[in-house]
Amino acid sequence: MNVHLDAETVVTIIAILVGPIMAAVVGIWLQDRKERISRKNYIFKTLLSTRAMFLLQDHVRALNMIDVEFTGNNSLDKDVRDKWKALLNHFGKKPNNDPQWGEERARRLTDLLFSMSKNLKYDIEKSHIESGAYAPVFYENIETQIATIREKLIELLDKGHPFPIRIIEEDESSQ
Repeated sequence: MNVHLDAETVVTIIAILVGPIMAAVVGIWLQDRKERISRKNYIFKTLLSTRAMFLLQDHVRALNMIDVEFTGNNSLDKDVRDKWKALLNHFGKKPNNDPQWGEERARRLTDLLFSMSKNLKYDIEKSHIESGAYAPVFYENIETQIATIREKLIELLDKGHPFPIRIIEEDESSQ
């Protein structure tokens, strides 16, 4: 049996065999791309929403995920990594109660967030990133109080400071 196939038949057979494989490959590629963008968005939104409360674990965790998710060879990912390295280098410097240190940290974080916004195609002005954060004074007060409590507790436990105790006698009329 001698089967002779014309070009159109060969192309049709190849399309029938290769078409589903190519569709699956493209589908996997699109899903992977969507997930990568979703992870980048998570990092950006976390950093943007916590930029006024930079000591939160979520903020620190998102910063540390930048190297894992913004890994592309394109100029946008590279710019994000460069801005992150600049901020990380600044973190390595000791603040020593220098108000300039905090201002520089905020400026570098703003640069990083603006770079991420361009990478993810958000239309956000840099000035809004810089000044648009809302953090109630209550949160700042709580952080200050917690820091004070920790400091005093460490003094008490580590440095052998005396623990003052005041004995209050109950008033007989209150019994």
